[in-house]
Amino acid sequence: FNLYHIKKWMQQLYEVYQSPELLEEEIKKGRKSYLWKLVDTTVHERNHLPDREELLEIVHQQWQELAIDTEIETISLHYLEEAVEIEITVKNKSFNKQLGQDFQAKLEQFPYIATLRIYNKLFEAQANSKLS
Repeated sequence: FNLYHIKKWMQQLYEVYQSPELLEEEIKKGRKSYLWKLVDTTVHERNHLPDREELLEIVHQQWQELAIDTEIETISLHYLEEAVEIEITVKNKSFNKQLGQDFQAKLEQFPYIATLRIYNKLFEAQANSKLS
């Protein structure tokens, strides 16, 4: 963000919440969806990229069209100046390079998708259950 976008975003937040205290309370309650919509709107007004929900729908639709039976664990979207980078983590170790290349070919019809990275989730464990 540049300073103009930050000021515009802060002004929109103040208009909605009317005070820093109310905004802080909403954040503590975990109501961040409106905040993300403001960030998305601010970013996408500038560079005409699809918003987060639209892009996630595109990814899921293209994934289903390939009939990939691997379950998606996470999708991370990284908005750049004029494009988006997508990182997908899959649960199934059987996901292979060919499936990744086929999926990349499906996404080439969307010129604003700059990079696709697909990772296999190998292992995850909680080291200290008291901290989570």
